[in-house]
Amino acid sequence: MASARLSIATLMSVAAAFMLLVTLPMSTLAKSYVVGDGAGWSVPSSPMFYAEWVNKHSPFHIGDTLDFQYAGGDSVLLVNEKDYNMCNVWNPISSWINGPHAYKLTIPTTLFFISGSPGSCRKGELVAFPVIAAAA
Repeated sequence: MASARLSIATLMSVAAAFMLLVTLPMSTLAKSYVVGDGAGWSVPSSPMFYAEWVNKHSPFHIGDTLDFQYAGGDSVLLVNEKDYNMCNVWNPISSWINGPHAYKLTIPTTLFFISGSPGSCRKGELVAFPVIAAAA
């Protein structure tokens, strides 16, 4: 009889552990990315640097965090696609200055970020992030 109780207790422990794993929020699986890795958020050495960086780290999921590391005098602007393509700094959706800034991804969409420093966007300091639903 003791072995039957042990089996039931073991089974209940396994079931409890399984329920805990199933009910953990998806954010526990989220990743944090330093945008640009060691280069951070700055005028890149190549105009394709950030596009290549995104390709290297994709996919980005809801719950992930983008960590923009940059020094004073620079900024990060969240803009719409048109302003991204034109490097228009005058109509940001949101803006952050004198970094660093962490941005948590909350919806499936494409997010567009540019530098607010004069001329930096045209030199390649811009990045688009396709965000998809969290992985199951």
